[in-house]
Amino acid sequence: MDDERHRQLMEQFLEGRIKDYCQRLEWNRDTALEFLKEDDKREAERRGMSVEEYVEYAFQRHCKDKLYEHLRSRNAHAYDLETQGHLKEAIHMYEALLKDGFTSSHMTVRLAKIYRKQKQYDDEIRVLERGIYIYKHYKDDLCEFDRGLFSVEGNIMALQERLDKTRVLKAKAEARR
Repeated sequence: MDDERHRQLMEQFLEGRIKDYCQRLEWNRDTALEFLKEDDKREAERRGMSVEEYVEYAFQRHCKDKLYEHLRSRNAHAYDLETQGHLKEAIHMYEALLKDGFTSSHMTVRLAKIYRKQKQYDDEIRVLERGIYIYKHYKDDLCEFDRGLFSVEGNIMALQERLDKTRVLKAKAEARR
């Protein structure tokens, strides 16, 4: 899949319209009904949902998980490129993920660190601001890993702290010129 298609899928995901992606996975509501177990029926009841509503919920959750699995795989590839010293390629991969709306505290900080080492403070600021924006506005759509490892608020605070330090470094660099 090309980057444009990834971006389109991510937009669908963030807007909650991911049925096209799910169909590509060949996983649909009929399949979900086949695998529905008594535990699932009890879970639907516990959540105050009909079985059909619970299947829709599970369907959406499954699609989000599959999409995030794909995005995490791309993130891992970018990290591998970075650790192998292929910074240009790593930056390209991280930027594509950020453009797709995917963020994780790890990815955002990794990209910010690369830009700081290269003294590209404007890019570091842009990346950190984008990460903070995604955390604030799409917190319900964040992958389970990023919601569970630290609190969303904790990630926002850590990114904000790094952003503040970067702005100070940028001001010092500009004062030296």
